[in-house]
Amino acid sequence: MTYQWLPISGSRLVMVRWNNSFFVQETPIDSQLPWTLIAELSATPNVRHIERVHTNSLAILMLISAIALIFATLLSRSLVSPLSKLAQVTTNLPHKLSEQELIDWPNSSVTELDALVRNFKSMAATLNQKFWEIKSTNEMLEERVQERTQKLLIINTELEAEIAERQRTEEKLKAYTFKLEQSNRELQDFAFVASHDLQEPLRKIQAFGDRLKLKYGESLTNEGKDYLERMQKAAQRMQTLINDLLAFSRVTSKAQPFTRVNITNVLQEVLSDLEVHIQKVGAQVEIGELLTIDADPSQMRQLLQNLISNALKFRRQEEAPVVKIWSQLLERGEQLWTQDLSARPMCQIMVEDNGIGFDEKYLDRIFTVFQRLHGRNEYEGTGVGLAICRKIVERHGGTITAKSILGEGATFIVTLPVKQSR
Repeated sequence: MTYQWLPISGSRLVMVRWNNSFFVQETPIDSQLPWTLIAELSATPNVRHIERVHTNSLAILMLISAIALIFATLLSRSLVSPLSKLAQVTTNLPHKLSEQELIDWPNSSVTELDALVRNFKSMAATLNQKFWEIKSTNEMLEERVQERTQKLLIINTELEAEIAERQRTEEKLKAYTFKLEQSNRELQDFAFVASHDLQEPLRKIQAFGDRLKLKYGESLTNEGKDYLERMQKAAQRMQTLINDLLAFSRVTSKAQPFTRVNITNVLQEVLSDLEVHIQKVGAQVEIGELLTIDADPSQMRQLLQNLISNALKFRRQEEAPVVKIWSQLLERGEQLWTQDLSARPMCQIMVEDNGIGFDEKYLDRIFTVFQRLHGRNEYEGTGVGLAICRKIVERHGGTITAKSILGEGATFIVTLPVKQSR
């Protein structure tokens, strides 16, 4: 049994061929007979059924597509619209918050979008709070700046007045300084001239005193001899005083330029000059490390000679004098600051003795001219030696002081610049 699609050829349109086609079944009746039973069935009903199914399927598909399109449109609007509005609201959000604009936040039934909107709201609230804090801080800072500005204006006004007053004071001080320097020069000139003028009659007094003692000494009574001896001693004291005054005036009037001075060499010269006196009193001099500095050599020699002579003079009778001399370089924190705010390296020269010492309440007094702590009968001197020392040290831009315990000795401390300003 075979099935065929008839007609086999014809229209090229499939549906037309289907409508004109038949289902044919050929069944042979007997193998011995050449007869065949042919059954035909038109394909049109089946084609109509297929067309209806196709049409219904297409309609259903179009309906589903339309529903899907509508649903997609609605879903898109529910998603895109809030997002678009959120984007519009958050555009230039800091400016809106700073200007305190009212923000209309979008609402959404979608959980995720609603959570996103809430997050933006929280962020905006935090940002707004920070803006307010910054604004409050700025206002507070502006107030402080205004207050500080007012204070600065007041301070500047006071400072200008103080500067003007200081300038007036400096001008007065310069005038006083000029007058003082002039007076000092006149006083030094007077002391120098007076000392020279006094020496001539003093030499005559000494000469006539010596001649009187030589010629008429044996014929004088004891009282006359006493008067003559007193006169000669007074003349000698006067000569010593004049010499000290000349030395005091020469510190500035006969000063030499500063050069590099080895203190050890200067000290050896001083000890050589004082050798006889040192041996006479049985003194022991101990020398430590001494530096090389910028100084006036002759004045350094006079300074050390005066200090060592004082140590030998003010000794204890029951104990041999011991004099120690050494120096040290000061640390940076102990250096002297000059007017140009630059630190000058400083050194200290110490002269220590085991003599009678002194009460430190008289420290300022011992460096003053003609000031003595002991009577002439106890210790010789005019009271000018330490004043000369102070004047020498001040000329070198330094200081001099002393530490002492009464009955246990004294230490004189001379602080000097290592290098002098050129």
